[in-house]
Amino acid sequence: MSETTPTFNDPTILMEACENGDIDYVRLLFKTFNIDANKLIGGFTPLYMSSEKGHIDLVRFLLSPEVGAAPSIGRPRNTPLAISSLNGHYEIVRILLEHIKKTENADPRELSEALLNACYSGQVDIARLLVVEGQVDVNSTNGRNHAPIHVACLSGHLDIVRLLVIEGHADAHQAMVDGKTALYIACHIGHADIVRFLLSPEVGADVNQSDHDGHTPLYVSCANGHLDVARFLLRPE
Repeated sequence: MSETTPTFNDPTILMEACENGDIDYVRLLFKTFNIDANKLIGGFTPLYMSSEKGHIDLVRFLLSPEVGAAPSIGRPRNTPLAISSLNGHYEIVRILLEHIKKTENADPRELSEALLNACYSGQVDIARLLVVEGQVDVNSTNGRNHAPIHVACLSGHLDIVRLLVIEGHADAHQAMVDGKTALYIACHIGHADIVRFLLSPEVGADVNQSDHDGHTPLYVSCANGHLDVARFLLRPE
């Protein structure tokens, strides 16, 4: 940009255009003004807003050399990759992942948070993309000591639990800081289909592994009124 380029004084206009997917207006703004695409506006970047709303063409434009948006601006929990994974925008996740792979010193926590988000919201295709293409460590934990398998069990997404264990080789015995395992969580919430899978011969979760208070999967299933789960724990098929 030349020194005569007008100063851009209202960044909220840019964020609104990104939120609404108005790519023509966004192009005009970048052509007219000297805009730093990586400057945080209200804690987020234009790329984050475009990724959150699922505007694929805008994401491609912002990541282009003429704009130069960085794919990983923000805390690991608040990156474009994390929010697009949560909201189920598969193609945007794929595009961001390609750019992140080219980045030196990429933060593995960003990929881990993205996988946690996909596990939480039930985005199995995105979870598979992150595990297979992104090579995310499926046993990594976040600041709350949750691993992807814990989140998937908590949210009741059997297809993702299967993906993590069978394709990602997740540790089904991994416990959180309080000793709760994937099986414990599934029994506590009452997800009978996940309980059956975790106790199947191909997984072999420990039905007697207790938390740090000494509570077992059978105890919590009974305490929370999940009698179908309790019966299965006593007499697995």
